[in-house]
Amino acid sequence: MEHTHHDDRNGEDRIRAKAYELWIAEGCPEGRADDHWLMAMAIIADEDGSAGAASPTDQEPVKPSAAA
Repeated sequence: MEHTHHDDRNGEDRIRAKAYELWIAEGCPEGRADDHWLMAMAIIADEDGSAGAASPTDQEPVKPSAAA
Protein backbone atom coordinates (compact mmCIF):
# COMPACT_ATOMS: atom_id res chain seq x y z
CA MET A 1 0.00 0.00 0.00
CA GLU A 2 1.38 3.37 -0.98
CA HIS A 3 1.67 6.16 1.54
CA THR A 4 -0.25 9.17 0.29
CA HIS A 5 -0.36 12.86 1.15
CA HIS A 6 -3.93 12.31 2.36
CA ASP A 7 -2.68 9.77 4.93
CA ASP A 8 -0.12 12.31 6.19
CA ARG A 9 -2.79 14.98 6.53
CA ASN A 10 -5.18 12.63 8.32
CA GLY A 11 -2.45 11.60 10.76
CA GLU A 12 -1.55 15.21 11.45
CA ASP A 13 -5.21 16.06 12.00
CA ARG A 14 -5.52 13.20 14.51
CA ILE A 15 -2.43 14.40 16.38
CA ARG A 16 -3.70 18.00 16.39
CA ALA A 17 -7.08 16.93 17.76
CA LYS A 18 -5.50 14.78 20.47
CA ALA A 19 -3.05 17.56 21.43
CA TYR A 20 -5.97 19.98 21.72
CA GLU A 21 -7.85 17.47 23.88
CA LEU A 22 -4.81 17.15 26.17
CA TRP A 23 -4.43 20.93 26.35
CA ILE A 24 -8.09 21.35 27.34
CA ALA A 25 -7.83 18.55 29.92
CA GLU A 26 -4.86 20.31 31.55
CA GLY A 27 -6.70 23.61 31.88
CA CYS A 28 -5.33 25.34 28.74
CA PRO A 29 -1.81 26.08 30.03
CA GLU A 30 0.31 28.44 27.93
CA GLY A 31 3.69 27.39 26.56
CA ARG A 32 3.05 23.63 26.51
CA ALA A 33 2.11 23.17 22.84
CA ASP A 34 5.21 21.10 22.05
CA ASP A 35 4.63 18.89 25.08
CA HIS A 36 1.02 18.26 24.10
CA TRP A 37 2.00 17.58 20.48
CA LEU A 38 4.61 14.99 21.54
CA MET A 39 2.22 13.35 23.99
CA ALA A 40 -0.45 13.23 21.30
CA MET A 41 1.99 11.66 18.83
CA ALA A 42 2.84 8.96 21.37
CA ILE A 43 -0.83 8.27 22.14
CA ILE A 44 -1.76 8.02 18.45
CA ALA A 45 1.21 5.74 17.75
CA ASP A 46 0.18 3.53 20.65
CA GLU A 47 -3.43 3.42 19.45
CA ASP A 48 -2.30 2.52 15.93
CA GLY A 49 0.04 -0.15 17.27
CA SER A 50 -2.58 -1.72 19.48
CA ALA A 51 -5.39 -1.58 16.93
CA GLY A 52 -5.09 -5.34 16.39
CA ALA A 53 -5.57 -8.11 18.86
CA ALA A 54 -3.47 -8.00 21.99
CA SER A 55 -0.33 -10.05 21.86
CA PRO A 56 0.23 -12.72 24.51
CA THR A 57 2.81 -10.50 26.23
CA ASP A 58 0.16 -7.77 26.65
CA GLN A 59 -2.18 -10.04 28.55
CA GLU A 60 -2.24 -11.01 32.20
CA PRO A 61 -0.45 -14.29 32.93
CA VAL A 62 -2.74 -17.27 33.31
CA LYS A 63 -2.79 -18.55 36.88
CA PRO A 64 -2.99 -22.31 37.40
CA SER A 65 -6.37 -23.43 38.67
CA ALA A 66 -6.78 -25.32 41.92
CA ALA A 67 -8.30 -28.25 40.02
CA ALA A 68 -5.13 -28.86 37.99
